[in-house]
Amino acid sequence: MSTIKSSSSNEKNIELNNNFLSADSGTAFFDEKAKKRKVVGFIKQKSFLGVAIEENLHLPLEQEEIADQTAPQTPPTKARTASKKISLLKLVTSKILKTIWKGGETFKQTKPSKATKEIAKQFTTAKKRKRTSKTSYVQLTKQERNVLKSREVAYREQQRKAKLTWKKRLLNFCVLLLCGMVTGVGLGTWYYNTVLSSNVNWEDAIAERPIYEQSALDTRQSALDKLASGATMNDLTLAENYQIALYNFENSQNYTLSATGKIATIATQTIFAEKKFDGNLYQSITISTGFMNIAERAQMQANSNSVTTVKGNNITQTSATWNGAQNTYTLDQYKTLSGGLPSSCQNYIISDKTVLNNNDQITVIQQDNGEVYYQFTLTLDRMYSALNYIEQIKYTSSLSSYPEFESILQTITIDSDWNFVSIDTEEHYSIVAYGMRNTCTGTLLSTFDFESAVKI
Repeated sequence: MSTIKSSSSNEKNIELNNNFLSADSGTAFFDEKAKKRKVVGFIKQKSFLGVAIEENLHLPLEQEEIADQTAPQTPPTKARTASKKISLLKLVTSKILKTIWKGGETFKQTKPSKATKEIAKQFTTAKKRKRTSKTSYVQLTKQERNVLKSREVAYREQQRKAKLTWKKRLLNFCVLLLCGMVTGVGLGTWYYNTVLSSNVNWEDAIAERPIYEQSALDTRQSALDKLASGATMNDLTLAENYQIALYNFENSQNYTLSATGKIATIATQTIFAEKKFDGNLYQSITISTGFMNIAERAQMQANSNSVTTVKGNNITQTSATWNGAQNTYTLDQYKTLSGGLPSSCQNYIISDKTVLNNNDQITVIQQDNGEVYYQFTLTLDRMYSALNYIEQIKYTSSLSSYPEFESILQTITIDSDWNFVSIDTEEHYSIVAYGMRNTCTGTLLSTFDFESAVKI
């Protein structure tokens, strides 16, 4: 069509307005194309907004706005209609998300009114009639159209000013979730590789165990040779003095070794141990109480090739009822399992290779009864001196990996005949238990009682 001049344009607009809206009845008539799609689409959008029309009926109506509302509108394009549907979907989704994130708040301000529900119902009826008739209608007063238009403008302004829309919230949530998953895997890998993984190559170290066990025997033989040549206690290294005392212990025919101590970690564990030999039977008892209650007794006949163990029940700090599970091992099996035999004094490997302060001085201690004791402190290599002891800790504590030592100190007290009086141990190490690396501080005081001490 050609362009309409302004003089005749007003007349045509008035004619269209009269055809479009009847002021008396408040009924909007529209043809099957432009007007029909505009009104129906407008009501469809507003009915889903859930706006309470009654709340705004008192708003003043400007005559210009009413004229604008009653004027015929340009039919919307398919893109605009799709955009409105997407906006409605965004709004509904945002309300749902806000309800979830804010703890289940209700939609008090957006609850549809009766008038809105009625309009939605009329729209549904009009939509059904549209399929069978070219002309349909919907009840919509001028005031209702104006209110809906006002609320639409306010809503769009609010939507424009909102900095964090539902889309941004959802995007942020997804980004945070993804970051949590990625960093969770990353942190888990880092935690395992840096915190839980061992810093000691125990596989290579354990392969060298026979070398260090032999070094202990060599240190003992060196000390015996020196003594045979008339050497005194001060002529021997600290490791050699220890090995002479250990030699006497292993050749004693009757002794009792009692030990008490504790391990300070997540919870304090109390330790009680006792080793006895009556000339025929070696017996070793270990009891640990606290966070875990563990008790085991191991027995071995002299010149026997097997060790029998039994678990304890009704455990106290110094006793248990020995009626639990029993097992029998060969000597090699039991040593591999626990790091030593019931006849062993202790499971540390002490030699000239594992004592770091081997040339320190020995302290003389004068007792009130006239006896003289000799005391020295050993600073042990934190890895090679513990190659057997790590098996004991792993076995008694039911660990899946070996402990890692930070320091090991032993204060040895002997008499003038190189018989043990006491061994006071302080050790610092860490273990992996229950998915965490825990630091432990262990102290143990062992005292010796020989019925017939060995003299060299």
